[in-house]
Amino acid sequence: MILFLEGATELEFYRKLVGWLRDQRPGRPEARCDVRFVDLAGVGEYATKAGRIFEKSIKPKYSGACIKIGLCYDSDVFEFSQHPPVNWRQVVRDLKAHGAWEVQQIVAKTSIEDWFLLDPEGLRKFLRLPQKIRMENFRGYKGLQALFRKAGKVYAKGASCKGLVDHLDISVIAPKIGKQLDAIKRLMDL
Repeated sequence: MILFLEGATELEFYRKLVGWLRDQRPGRPEARCDVRFVDLAGVGEYATKAGRIFEKSIKPKYSGACIKIGLCYDSDVFEFSQHPPVNWRQVVRDLKAHGAWEVQQIVAKTSIEDWFLLDPEGLRKFLRLPQKIRMENFRGYKGLQALFRKAGKVYAKGASCKGLVDHLDISVIAPKIGKQLDAIKRLMDL
């Protein structure tokens, strides 16, 4: 299974999520499928890089295998745009034309930062914020940025944020992202 990702933060998060899913089914062979994570460094790169990387590096390495692909991205730049930066139908068609067995879209509504905010206590612990700060008042990327500012830190979208993902409790987040989690489970044959 290949997971194409938007950036370094997503890479850390999805690695932890896949590890958590595997831990839920210890000893089951299907939980041990090979998973490769590919950071495309931006959502706009899906249109040009995903097919090329699949064709030139992944497909030759896994010749003859049924390769399943997850396209992991945030929905924020697509919801209200008249000219979205990526035509997802075309990306899926291209990957299938290059030999992908299955392609799933794993969409964080509105952004991956919204998923992080689903574990307010993990964020509070990481940022060392006092209990008096009401975590439910923060939404999305701008909300996470504001929380970081309250802690005297800087959050930059797509950049690695050392320690943030380590403090998040996937068992708190997972039940709240059911549809996207189901897509990943299907790709992993769980």
